[in-house]
Amino acid sequence: TVITEVNLQGNQLGDEGIEIVCDALKVNRSIKTINFSLNQVTDQGAESFADTLRLNHSLLSIYLQNNLIGDRGALAIAEALKMNKKVIEVDLHENQLGHQGKSQVTAALKINRTASDVYLYSNPL
Repeated sequence: TVITEVNLQGNQLGDEGIEIVCDALKVNRSIKTINFSLNQVTDQGAESFADTLRLNHSLLSIYLQNNLIGDRGALAIAEALKMNKKVIEVDLHENQLGHQGKSQVTAALKINRTASDVYLYSNPL
């Protein structure tokens, strides 16, 4: 059996836990969906995940909603999305993204046309 979806929602992994999972994802090619929602992920964890996105081109759906990701983390993810053109769905709603973070993700979508479902709502203005 091949695992294609990993749901770690609500496990309070924090940045350290996310980094451990990201190390494994860098070499994994079977997982298509990863859910890191409700895990107290900050910009540091988002940057680790962005590094993973640069290397892992098998992920299609990423869920990072309800965390503590701000503009710095959003910028890292946006830069990774410019390089990774396999991701279809990105959920960053209910984080700490400001105008700059949302703008960076939106700008990345002009380069990455595969990401068709991107959720940025319920972030501060």
